[in-house]
Amino acid sequence: MAILWFSPPVYVKTEHDGFRYGVHHVEAAAEELVLWTKRGPKWQKAERACMSAISGKVSPQRARDAFEEAAKEEGMSFLNRSSHGSPLVQPSVPVETERPGEIRNVNNAETAGEELMKWTKRGPCWDLAVRVCHAVIFDEMEPEEARKAFLAAAEEEGTLLPPMATS
Repeated sequence: MAILWFSPPVYVKTEHDGFRYGVHHVEAAAEELVLWTKRGPKWQKAERACMSAISGKVSPQRARDAFEEAAKEEGMSFLNRSSHGSPLVQPSVPVETERPGEIRNVNNAETAGEELMKWTKRGPCWDLAVRVCHAVIFDEMEPEEARKAFLAAAEEEGTLLPPMATS
């Protein structure tokens, strides 16, 4: 079965204070819901939405929206600057993922950080990009700096695609 991705991710609290988990797909949302001890009306709606998305009855985006509402209701939402993470940077940076032929458009520091953690070369540009993305997430640097560092790291890794590859 294919993974039912949605965007932007929903960030939720973890059992470790100050840490968060970015939920990017319906299956992960359903797994998170099972872990929560509070199960109010929005939790129930999210659980139904996730099951409906898995069975193809509703879109992954609809399940995402219900999951985000449940996270807020249950006190599990981990908000940073906005409900969708750090500010967007434009234009996004297209990179090839670990799955051949799959492209991911990176447009914020959280997504850049997640992508960086999957890479294997981890050279000097990678190291700088990780540090810059962290600083942007914690409001210590501007988002454009993360974009520049991520661009250099993607080129170093060999995953950077030309902008026209995404059309």
